[in-house]
Amino acid sequence: MLDSLSDIERQAKKLKIQMEVESLEAYLFNVRNALSEFRESIDLYQRGNQLYASSWKGRAADAYQRLVSDLSQLEAIVTSIGFDLQGEISREIDRLLQKAEDYR
Repeated sequence: MLDSLSDIERQAKKLKIQMEVESLEAYLFNVRNALSEFRESIDLYQRGNQLYASSWKGRAADAYQRLVSDLSQLEAIVTSIGFDLQGEISREIDRLLQKAEDYR
């Protein structure tokens, strides 16, 4: 009886870990999709910038260039954070999968 109780506890812990892994995998999928959409938006913005902004002059052009600079910095930050987040999620998934192996 004690063995079966121990088996049930191990299975419950393993199931809990598997549920956590599934949740993290869904989160990772969403992060990847969000970064993909972000990159697509950046590409659209850059195409529009190349087509239209080059002809702007004066204060409007200066203000726009400051905005472009700020957006470029933000793009780099978001991309870096996105890659870091994906790495952290993947490492946590790997850690949990390893932990689940202990309950076999």
